[in-house]
Amino acid sequence: MKFSLSDIFIVGVSTAVISAFSYLYYKDITAKVEAGTAEEVGTLVYKRKVTERKFSGQVVWEDIEDEIPVYNNDSIRTSDLSEAVIRLHDGTEIKLNENSMILLALGDNQIDIEFARGSILASRNNAEGDVKALNIKSGTTNVTIDKSNVELSQSKTGDLSLKVAKGNANLNTGKGIEKVGTDKQLVISKNADVLSFDLGLKLITPLQDSYHATVADKTRIAFSWEDVKGEHDVFFELSDGMPFTNILNSTKVENNNFSLDMSKGIYYWRVRAVHKVSKKQEFSEARRFTVLWDQPVYPVSPENREIIKYRTKLPIINFKWTKSEIASGYKLILASDSELNNIIGTYQIQNNNYVIDSLDKGAYFWRIEKITGLKDITDTVPSIIYRFDLQEKEMISAPELVYPVNRKQFSRIMLDKKNITFTWNQNPDIREYKFDLAMDRRFDNIIHTAQSKLNFYQLAENLSKGEYFWRVTGLIEQDEFTSPSVASVFSIVDKNEIKLFLPQNNAVLSPQENEKLASVRFSWERSVINGNYKLEISKNKNFSSIYKESALSSITNAATIDEFKPGEYFWKVKLLDEENNLILESKSRSITVKEVLGNPDIVSPKNGYDVNMSNKDELSLVWKNVNGADFYRMTLYRLKQGKKYKIAYSEQKGTSYKITDLRKLDTGSFQWTLQAFEGRDNTITRKSSVIESDFKITLGKPMQKADVDNLKIENL
Repeated sequence: MKFSLSDIFIVGVSTAVISAFSYLYYKDITAKVEAGTAEEVGTLVYKRKVTERKFSGQVVWEDIEDEIPVYNNDSIRTSDLSEAVIRLHDGTEIKLNENSMILLALGDNQIDIEFARGSILASRNNAEGDVKALNIKSGTTNVTIDKSNVELSQSKTGDLSLKVAKGNANLNTGKGIEKVGTDKQLVISKNADVLSFDLGLKLITPLQDSYHATVADKTRIAFSWEDVKGEHDVFFELSDGMPFTNILNSTKVENNNFSLDMSKGIYYWRVRAVHKVSKKQEFSEARRFTVLWDQPVYPVSPENREIIKYRTKLPIINFKWTKSEIASGYKLILASDSELNNIIGTYQIQNNNYVIDSLDKGAYFWRIEKITGLKDITDTVPSIIYRFDLQEKEMISAPELVYPVNRKQFSRIMLDKKNITFTWNQNPDIREYKFDLAMDRRFDNIIHTAQSKLNFYQLAENLSKGEYFWRVTGLIEQDEFTSPSVASVFSIVDKNEIKLFLPQNNAVLSPQENEKLASVRFSWERSVINGNYKLEISKNKNFSSIYKESALSSITNAATIDEFKPGEYFWKVKLLDEENNLILESKSRSITVKEVLGNPDIVSPKNGYDVNMSNKDELSLVWKNVNGADFYRMTLYRLKQGKKYKIAYSEQKGTSYKITDLRKLDTGSFQWTLQAFEGRDNTITRKSSVIESDFKITLGKPMQKADVDNLKIENL
């Protein structure tokens, strides 16, 4: 094929223009919400499940990965069963447990952490250099530390609990400043009253918020504590949550240590001491620890014993492997022998893929080692070793088509805004590509043909509605071509719309527990068309009254919107171009936000009452109706020697429950719990808090009882 000077000039200019716009297109579709000029203050070194970040001045929360920089005035929050560890530049580590949220603010002489909810652990063991004072603020309460370790948590009632594990802390509640030393615990109420506790029973190991990895189903955890002084019976206790309402293990121990085989999960442990004479009980602090599964990492590509062939230019080897739950990074080891003694290269990588384009023909061996961001876990199990071979090849394969994928549909409204860009795999041995577009699969009716030196071509022609076929042929040398690629088909249709995912149409939502207003997460299918999304939320169907709206980039297909008041709302998503012209639009959906379901009011037996069963053949549990509730869950426990034994459970539509099997009852202490629900089975829309009532059963004098003779029992 021969070219004139004018042809060469046109091809050169076209190539430069296409390359420039391809780069701008790539930058646009990979753009994310940026921190702007905010100062980087640290790094998220580890996360478990969902961790989200919101930049200062932004309203949208975005999911973040390990080793992502954290900036000044960032807000960080975790979800259910989630954790995150942030390491500041001075070595300070901030651990966020599940359902926790903080805001980081770095000043000239101090670091401020606005603690909104949940539980956090601030560790300054590794703080170096000019260590600034660290302030943890929650409402009117401020905790200041230098090189100390503290834990701060907030209960469901809003009370704050402060524990000092190392060093000292200064507590300022607005009523004065109090210095708190090691092994001290303080509880600060909403009105700033402070209760102080000495942690007399002192735990040793495991440390607070420690991590333990296992490659098996279980691993043995060794627990230890300082000797308990005096005449006491000592008990080891293990729970899966705080407070210790569900005790998994309670064992009397003779020594100051205990061990258990633990499976994957989050646990809390403590020591309880009971004086042998007075029977007075003392409790140690409760420590949290996590057992992680050291999930094996498996190589994916190149496959084991895969043969990779190339013609003249060295091939690009794309190494891929499976992800690990505990890894914040990986180490790729590449060698020329199966024992990995002759190392060719060691590469430290954040993600689970890496590209090398400098390997000559020969045999290679590789494996992956995990890197964790946790100081508790340093040794992990490496992957198995894979082998691949690089060989020179004689024949050049036909190009492989990439986009549009086979059977892809394009809407007419999209083509009015943007042309179709056809792409295929790049082969360094191919000098030029020939693009063909036809109306039939055999390419007897070719309607357009073109040449390209790059692995893409943008079609400027305006195609009508119908089905089209395309293929690519490679030019190796002058008059030497590859076979044509496998043909791919696409079609032009009149209309397309954005597909919505969540919430479902007519979904009923309510605020989370202890929240007054609801947060709603919206998601939809991401379009291949370049543009910006606009999420609109209205109080009416015709969207004439916009309640909330959010502008998002084209690579985003989800957003969490906060502070929804009770009511009915309608939402939809639009895709707009740079001039805010409409490209695509979804259908609208309806959601209903309801208030938190009220708590049931216990009528009898109330908390602290004595029930005389000497002349009774049944025990009645009675409560008041909750407006909007469809059913109630009632559980009755027997309390004995510090333990709870469930003796009855029921779901009731009414407001009472009778226990006629007196064999379940005896004199002593009991507790019953009650919770109200709206909905049924898997469609529960609201629920109340769990209400508890403790009472005793006697055979003596009549009980102090409520007047239930004139009580009207209402059924739902």
